[in-house]
Amino acid sequence: MASADISDLIAGFGDTGHRLLQAISGKTRNTLPPALYTHSLLISGRTGVGKRLLLTNIAQHLGIPLTRIHLARILASGNRYTALSRMLSHAGDRPTLVWLADAELFRGLGCHVVEGFLDRVRGMPGCVVVLSTRYADRVAVGLRSRVDDHVELAASGDRGKRFRLCRWFAQGSLDHRVIEDVAGQTLGRTAAETFALLADLAERRGSAPISDKTGVRWDDVGGLHDVIAELQEAIVWPLQRSEQFRRLGIRPPRGVLLHGPPGTGKTLLAKAAASEVQANFIA
Repeated sequence: MASADISDLIAGFGDTGHRLLQAISGKTRNTLPPALYTHSLLISGRTGVGKRLLLTNIAQHLGIPLTRIHLARILASGNRYTALSRMLSHAGDRPTLVWLADAELFRGLGCHVVEGFLDRVRGMPGCVVVLSTRYADRVAVGLRSRVDDHVELAASGDRGKRFRLCRWFAQGSLDHRVIEDVAGQTLGRTAAETFALLADLAERRGSAPISDKTGVRWDDVGGLHDVIAELQEAIVWPLQRSEQFRRLGIRPPRGVLLHGPPGTGKTLLAKAAASEVQANFIA
């Protein structure tokens, strides 16, 4: 899929993409004077719009580690605030991008822990914190008031921007005319939906495989909760709980057939399943 050059990816999100890249590189790579540093920011947008896509590829492009702290998983564990404090205490040891996902879930003591971290990050060389959310208005006022900037991602209706985004993803696996057609068909749709359609077209045309570097997760798949549950039972559980399956004498399926018209999310679901079990994905 994407190469180290992310110019098309950034251009695909227009001014918003350039603004995000400049904000992160300014402090982590000293491309701006200290007085203009962005120490923390909030990025919002609906599922699949490209929050993960931009953050992971910007970090890779800048050559800095990306530390993701997924609040939903911390909340599901015991001693959640202790765990959160411990993770944040080690997050800024070196130039890094700290990503706090599901910012709308931070409440009470957890919110105070993050507020304290946002205050401290101003004194951490090369460290930038990004809070992400689907619902900016649901993020605690104390957090919104502490971040330096708010970047809102939306599905583009601009054909030129969408073409650049499609070209970045296709990486030569589809010809120019096909990419132009997809760009026109997917205006206003999320990046995840657009990439799923491109991957399906490449597969049907027998093009070179498009390998996954987007780190797609179940969170990036909008809706389809019943399908996700079935895939977890058929693919994820047998691999993650193989010993229990053997002990109980359960024979998991050897494969799963996903069917549906182009653009309905088949490839996206397969990528998410592969990421969940840390397996290679080849389309």
